[in-house]
Amino acid sequence: MSDEKRLERLEDKVDVIKEDVTELKVELKLHMEKVDEHITGDKKIINEITPLLSSLPALIDMAEDHQFRKKLKEETEEKAKHDKVITEAKNAKWKNRAIKIGILTTILSTIVGLYYKFNL
Repeated sequence: MSDEKRLERLEDKVDVIKEDVTELKVELKLHMEKVDEHITGDKKIINEITPLLSSLPALIDMAEDHQFRKKLKEETEEKAKHDKVITEAKNAKWKNRAIKIGILTTILSTIVGLYYKFNL
């Protein structure tokens, strides 16, 4: 009789394991459906990104060209500002000299005029 009890207990354990395996199969099937959905979504993303990645070198070149032009423009504007400051300084220098020469000329012409007026 003890052999029969052992056999029954083993059968019970096998039944429990069988139920667990069945539950695992169902859960695995549900998870596999989700995995398939994710794989399909990933494939869609890859199909959308692939053309972008193939044009990436052109985009990089465009960005580098834009940065180069921007830097060149900034340097040109900076040089123009520098040249303007130098030109204004030179103009101020010549204006100052012209004023001094004008004052000197006015004084000399006044002296010469007075000299001729009183000596003639």
